[in-house]
Amino acid sequence: SMAFNELAIKQKVGFLVKTNEQEIHIWFDRLELEKVFFNLLSNAFKNTPPNGKIILATSLLQKNDLKDLSPEKYNCLQLTKAVEFLEVSISNTGIGIPSKELEKIFDPFYQVVEDGRSSVGTGIGLSLVKGIIDLHHGVVCVESVPGEGAVFRVILPVGEGHLSQDEIIKDYFGSEHINHYLVPDDLFEDDLPEPIDNEHRKYTILVIDDNSDIRNYIRTQLQNNYNIIEAENGIAGIEKAIRRIPDLIISDIMMPGIDGVQLCLKLKNEIHTSHIPIILLTARTTFMHVKEGFEVGADDYITKPFNATMLRLKVKSVISNRERLRQTFGKKLPFELAASETKSVDEQFLKKVYQVIEKNISNADFDIAHFSDEIGMSRANLYRKIKLLTKFSPNEVLKNYRLKVALKYLRETDLSISEISYKTGFNNPAYFTNCFKKVHKVSPSEYLQNITISPNNKTNLH
Repeated sequence: SMAFNELAIKQKVGFLVKTNEQEIHIWFDRLELEKVFFNLLSNAFKNTPPNGKIILATSLLQKNDLKDLSPEKYNCLQLTKAVEFLEVSISNTGIGIPSKELEKIFDPFYQVVEDGRSSVGTGIGLSLVKGIIDLHHGVVCVESVPGEGAVFRVILPVGEGHLSQDEIIKDYFGSEHINHYLVPDDLFEDDLPEPIDNEHRKYTILVIDDNSDIRNYIRTQLQNNYNIIEAENGIAGIEKAIRRIPDLIISDIMMPGIDGVQLCLKLKNEIHTSHIPIILLTARTTFMHVKEGFEVGADDYITKPFNATMLRLKVKSVISNRERLRQTFGKKLPFELAASETKSVDEQFLKKVYQVIEKNISNADFDIAHFSDEIGMSRANLYRKIKLLTKFSPNEVLKNYRLKVALKYLRETDLSISEISYKTGFNNPAYFTNCFKKVHKVSPSEYLQNITISPNNKTNLH
């Protein structure tokens, strides 16, 4: 259902998921049933008008609860000899399905006729749904009141008595099962955890997963090279991310409460955490899941179950990319960044930083206190955010900006060195000369001697 949250917002449709509090275990083919519910939900969204409602609900049924089914479908479920059944219903408001069409919509290539026209599609979607449910020894049925909407019900037997031995995979372990993450004794040397690297240990990784076995596995594989902190759910993960500001977050998508996609969206839009790269763990790699994750700012995906080598390579790659981005931010000319068009929260923040500096470029009394007041952040948070994005402190960013502006004045105007020092916020020309030489390796006067610019090319900057 997570994959349809964005679509619900876009189409202005209320999308509600109601699940039974107790766990219901059934035998099923995950990939095939995923096709069933993606198809049914897609149809529901296609046929629900703006401000309409879609409800996905699950419930546990007993034999007596099946009495409302047609004799054919009731007998089909009775033959399974199951005593309990899982029902998944998908209901939507809208024009509904004409009663004369209800018995035909599961036929291959059949398309409902609307206003004299067949609906868009191939007519095989619901036929495929029925075929997959038949293979699971279940039933699918539809009810509709024209003008009010429709309800599709998928009912599957609980247990395994209805399945032949050929239909059951022995010793099957789901993607969350710890057996996928045990470290065998005969690992190849290349697959062993990397040796302790003091250079990399400076990075801190926050691991968020409600499965303690997977958290332990990730910690075991990464703790040689990184500092590891953990959170058992999305709420705790957000709190620790804001409080600890890790260098990387690894989060499961499917978690109770706040899921990984919601967590990613919140942290990427929070100014204190927007720069932190996030890797999402998922057992599903359908296009819609991946698309949704990337659209809320995820930096990469790891599909469960995963192996240690893949985990370490992904982590190393994401951290390296973040370091390259910091280098870019640190070296990029403020003028270039301020003029760029971007939706990045981090670059928008840096734009604001440079706009504040530009406004105060000639104010020698402008310091970190004034800086934090104008940005609207505490000194500690401002320092940490700028340092993480650019590798420089706010004072270093301010000084570097002043010196780049001074360089531009030297190159393009006839102002004296003293005048330039005052215009760029250095109230002491000697101090300006000293700072300039440290950064540019030559004094301002030596720089002037080394450049040959025609007087016609010099312009006055204001």
